[in-house]
Amino acid sequence: MSLKKVIIVDDEKLARDLIVNYLSDEDNIEIIAQYNNGLDALKGIKEHQPDIVFLDVQMPKITGLELIELLEFTPQIIFTTAYDQFAVKAFELNAIDYLMKPFSKQRLLKALSKAIEKSNNSDFIKLKNTFTEFAKQNERIAVKKGNKIAIIPFEEILYITAQDDYIQIVTEQESFLKKQTLESIKQSLTDHFFVIHRSHIINMKFLKHIEKEGKENYFAIMKNGKPLKISRSNYPLLKQKLNL
Repeated sequence: MSLKKVIIVDDEKLARDLIVNYLSDEDNIEIIAQYNNGLDALKGIKEHQPDIVFLDVQMPKITGLELIELLEFTPQIIFTTAYDQFAVKAFELNAIDYLMKPFSKQRLLKALSKAIEKSNNSDFIKLKNTFTEFAKQNERIAVKKGNKIAIIPFEEILYITAQDDYIQIVTEQESFLKKQTLESIKQSLTDHFFVIHRSHIINMKFLKHIEKEGKENYFAIMKNGKPLKISRSNYPLLKQKLNL
């Protein structure tokens, strides 16, 4: 059996040491790196391209779930988590293995065996599309911009527009492109966001007013002065949202 490269990501040293100890007798495993936060792990996974990553869910800077969303390389992921049962249900439904802390050596080796047997990244692709509820709980979006990671709180977003295969996320200071559909990002947003058009989602907090142009054309004028077209079907819903 070929040697499998492993990376361990957890903000707790004791948790990382435990995994190292459990893997110490596995001749087909090489631990190539350990990280205590998601940002460093993101760089390390890109650099080392491991076969398997043991990944904690809750970490400082960016969470394990946000790290998954930002990854371009697709290793096998084994979550090590003390997360709630809703998360566990999502892992189960998508055939992604997870280790609920505290976990035994036997349980870890079972997850490891499952990861080694997998020959494709189909589960990883499903995983990247799974965790909208958890993004909503964090109320922020992680976006790559050049060599940096921007963490954008929901409360700073003016609006989001569709740009071919990307979305443009606009704040008062700058805008960001993220490879994602408007439909998928919509699921992770909180209630103060509203879809005014198939190409536009606005933050109601930054809506200045609505302007009418011609007989039936309406535009949402945002705080930065940007006019965004409101579809005919969504205009009555927006009026209802505004209690007009």
